[in-house]
Amino acid sequence: MEQEKIQAFQQRLQELQKEIFEKDKSSDNRVTVSMNGKMEIAELKIDESLSTRELEIILPQLINSTIVKVSLKMQNAMKLAS
Repeated sequence: MEQEKIQAFQQRLQELQKEIFEKDKSSDNRVTVSMNGKMEIAELKIDESLSTRELEIILPQLINSTIVKVSLKMQNAMKLAS
């Protein structure tokens, strides 16, 4: 019985990882990050006008905020599923 619950949970988690997708943009819309439920960057768009220095500031913040958003979506979806 317990094994069945674990398997069902694992299957639902895998489904959610495929379903969840988040697209986030920098405040100036010059960088866009798209991430899936597996925390993989699916797409990264960078405006050519950005300097290396600007990119060094924007990119880590944007990736981290996207990770947080995907994590929250996963947590909320798992709460609803249980």
